[in-house]
Amino acid sequence: MEEFWVKYPYLKELVEIIVAQGLIPEEVAFERVKLIGDDIAKELNDGWKALCLKEQDLGNQMLELLLASSSTTKP
Repeated sequence: MEEFWVKYPYLKELVEIIVAQGLIPEEVAFERVKLIGDDIAKELNDGWKALCLKEQDLGNQMLELLLASSSTTKP
């Protein structure tokens, strides 16, 4: 079933985060997620990917804001 995680790498990342937070034991989480089927797995994978991209964009905006404010301040 490794091909499942190859198809849905963002879903795997999401499950790893949930496990790291101690919300679900690792062996349970990874086995149960594989039972949700391809349609739901794809939906979750795409949704998490979209959130990751938004987070990255917000991080870039924050850096741009910090750079802009540091170039306007005088030492």
